Amino acid sequence: QQRNQYNMADEDIPNDQREAALDTWMEGFIEGQGLQGTPTIQLKQAKKLLDDGEYKDGAVQKPLLVVDCRPKNERDVSLLTAGSISEEEFDADPEKYLGTHYIMAHCTVGARSAKFAHRIKQQHPNTEVYNFHGSMIHWAHAGLDFVDPKTGESTKKLHTFNLKFDRYRPNGYDGIF
Repeated sequence: QQRNQYNMADEDIPNDQREAALDTWMEGFIEGQGLQGTPTIQLKQAKKLLDDGEYKDGAVQKPLLVVDCRPKNERDVSLLTAGSISEEEFDADPEKYLGTHYIMAHCTVGARSAKFAHRIKQQHPNTEVYNFHGSMIHWAHAGLDFVDPKTGESTKKLHTFNLKFDRYRPNGYDGIF
């Protein structure tokens, strides 16, 4: 892992331009990977789900399951929420969650989690599984904190996967890759 200590993210680029550039990249990625139609939720919906801990729609109520599609070395830096499970944990026993949970997948920018959500939806069409568009980068752009998995405390540290995605990180967050 490497800490972005050399201003490689071009700190002078306004955050709104960074976020727009990520959205443009994601559109191309989704199309290029054939992931159009993958169920997606946006930041506002993701925040409400995390705040509530469940999905509610009239009489329908399901617990929220957050699947973090990043590898362990990235999860060791920070988490979106302390109650998330890894993609590997989900895949080890998917029947435990299918049909009983509202599943929100995320990663750094929403690319790996889009692949996960697409795969689960293909295998289990009636499953409520959604990709969190923009994932942790959009969360950071909203000024929201992450969770340090070692202490449980709030943190502004974010594993950005690599230098390419670190450029989308907003100012004020510590990018590690």
